[in-house]
Amino acid sequence: MRKLINYLICLMAILWAVPSAYGQKGQLKGTVISSKDRLEGVTVIIEKSKIGTVTNLDGYFEISNIDTGKQQVKIDYMGFKSALLSVYIKENETFDAVKFF
Repeated sequence: MRKLINYLICLMAILWAVPSAYGQKGQLKGTVISSKDRLEGVTVIIEKSKIGTVTNLDGYFEISNIDTGKQQVKIDYMGFKSALLSVYIKENETFDAVKFF
C-alpha cells in the first residue's frame, strides 16, 4: 500500500510539472504601416521557429504559441526593404507591435 501511495505522489508531481514546462508560450500581434497606409500582405515571421503569418486587409497580424524570451521577427513586403525587429515575449502575455516602413 505504501508503494502505491509513493507511486501516486510521484505520478501527480510529474503530471503537474509537465504542463508547466510546455506552457511557456506568448503571442505577438500588431499592425504594419507605411508612411501612407496600413499594408496588406506583409509576411511576418518569427526567425528561430519559422512560424509566421501574413497581414490582413488592415495591415493587422497575430501569431500565437511563440516561445518566451527574446525573438527576432522578420518583416518582408514586396517593394520595401526587409526589417528585423527584436522583441521580448513573456509567458501568457501579448506583445503589441506596430512597424512603420
